[in-house]
Amino acid sequence: MLTSGTPQAPEAVAAMAGELGGKLVAVTGRAVVVDGLDEQARYLMQHSLGFQVHDVTKPHHPRRHGRADIGWPTTLEAS
Repeated sequence: MLTSGTPQAPEAVAAMAGELGGKLVAVTGRAVVVDGLDEQARYLMQHSLGFQVHDVTKPHHPRRHGRADIGWPTTLEAS
């Protein structure tokens, strides 16, 4: 079901989200984004698809570790 890091058939991913009681919001190069699924349903999707599954109400911030609001401190080497 996966090639080049993204699900091949968004329709199948949307159907899976629907069967679990939620809906597909987006498929990006980094993750499937869903709405209305609890952690267990997202876990099932993630391990069935072999792809990250995020909840739209718990966004992942760019250049930060997951949903952390503070991110990682800048090191001297990075500046």
